Amino acid sequence: MTNRRIQEQDIFRANEKILPRLTAPPCLYPYLSSINDHVTPVTVNQNLMSKIRCYSMFAWEVIVFSTLLAYQISADDKPTLLRKPCSEEENFMVIFVNSVDKKLLCVGTLVNNEYVLTAASCSQVWMDQPISVVAGVSKQDLKSLERVHNRSTVSLFTHPNYYLITHDLMMVQLDEPIDETHNVKYVKLPWGTQESLETACARPTLLGWSMRSNIGAESESSLLCADLKLYPLDQCKQDYKTYPDLEIDNKTMCTKTDKMDACYGDSGAPLMCGGIQYGIVTFGLGCANELPGVYTRVDQHMDFIKDVLDGNIEPRIPAGKAEGLRGVVAAMLSVVFTFLYLFVHN
Repeated sequence: MTNRRIQEQDIFRANEKILPRLTAPPCLYPYLSSINDHVTPVTVNQNLMSKIRCYSMFAWEVIVFSTLLAYQISADDKPTLLRKPCSEEENFMVIFVNSVDKKLLCVGTLVNNEYVLTAASCSQVWMDQPISVVAGVSKQDLKSLERVHNRSTVSLFTHPNYYLITHDLMMVQLDEPIDETHNVKYVKLPWGTQESLETACARPTLLGWSMRSNIGAESESSLLCADLKLYPLDQCKQDYKTYPDLEIDNKTMCTKTDKMDACYGDSGAPLMCGGIQYGIVTFGLGCANELPGVYTRVDQHMDFIKDVLDGNIEPRIPAGKAEGLRGVVAAMLSVVFTFLYLFVHN
């Protein structure tokens, strides 16, 4: 599983599930313009030292990216994930697809008629491709996509403290409302809950269309569910201690279940507890491997969600169509793939 369980045709995107994704830092925002005409890039004024720190952060993320990608590519274990068909009541699910080829890129949940909740790491799918938001579909096929609710996006609201796998959640504003119908409902969120996570989420359920195995598999055409087991946070932190850049904090939760996990194509998918969304698929290494899956806790970010819904937060758009940045990214990617080639062939 990985931070982004995003499925793409090339191996760079296909393996982003393993990564804390390669995300453009604030110093690069002025060079970004969105593929969506409704979205405008954010301008960030920074002094020289701030820019140096920012570029250094991006360079370090490239190193982390390539290391984790090498880990995934070198893994021989390709377990088959066990999932079951979801009930017909799970109709708050939303998928983000490429508007041209209808390829599934990310998953989210419909909060109300205007906003979708997903992972902040999904913001990168807006780079260099037109995105459609599709609601009211339980089967990911072209015929059903033509019959359901298709929308574009107006704004992306990533958490202001989002970095790598921390605070990995985002609110997406739609260009037109999606009202509740017989096949479209709004997800229930943990508003005002006082229960401990162990009590409220004793039996978490993951929803998604992901592949059933690691690299090389096809994504599922039907929405599937997996009953998972909550994993102790302290033990989860211990398991990831060899990856110091991947901080597991108290605003995340972990699961570990034999042959059950999030996988490619699940980025942004919900972890449900008693019919309420408590988690968002965030990160993992491989699918159902030795390490636990990591989720962003929704109940720990309700203030942010409320502020977005109340109009108290300005859009933050960390990904768009890179113009002046293309040369820099291309150079960095060449370094990444050189590293991978040397790693795999040694």
